[in-house]
Amino acid sequence: MKKAHRKFIRDNNTQIHFAHRERQDNRHSPQDVLRGVLARTLPAPTLARIFFATEFTRHLDRSGYIRFRRWRFYAEARLAKQEVEVSFYTSTLKIEYQETELAFYTVEWEDNKHIKEVKNPRLIETGYRSPQLTLWTLGPDEWLLFLKLPDYAARKKPPKKLDVIQLQLPDVAEHRPFETDQAQSRKIRPPSSTRQFEEDCHWYRQRRPSSVRPG
Repeated sequence: MKKAHRKFIRDNNTQIHFAHRERQDNRHSPQDVLRGVLARTLPAPTLARIFFATEFTRHLDRSGYIRFRRWRFYAEARLAKQEVEVSFYTSTLKIEYQETELAFYTVEWEDNKHIKEVKNPRLIETGYRSPQLTLWTLGPDEWLLFLKLPDYAARKKPPKKLDVIQLQLPDVAEHRPFETDQAQSRKIRPPSSTRQFEEDCHWYRQRRPSSVRPG
């Protein structure tokens, strides 16, 4: 199609034009009238950057779709996992791969960042199409070329931490029952000899309370 368009422009410039048929200087084609005086021409990549001033980079998923502004757009399944360029100008969104146009979509903007509606998908026949035939041949109206994704769920704020102050535990050593010297003296230490053991037993019998016998 591009070659046919270039041929049409070239032939149109050299053929006799209806608007110049009555000229008396024998200049009846646009090329003869302009006599080589042309405006400054710009290369195609420069024009693309001018008209599609906003460009983004995306990667195709395994099904040939991209994610853009909470929407999925189909480009080409054969180029799965490849990097493509996404650009838009006013209401036209374009997807291309290495300066090869893959698809066009007409979008309606809710504001400058959110897409409200998508329509008129146009897929371009390229050499990247898979040679393997599909099981079912579906038309553009029989499968989803674009799909709106659900909005992001609002993040739940973590629960607020309570200002709890841990009280200091009481010191166990401070609350031990007071042991008198007499109680300390009643402790029987392990005897170091037989004689000491006998003395300790005698001392303990003397201080043991006398038992009351039943009368």
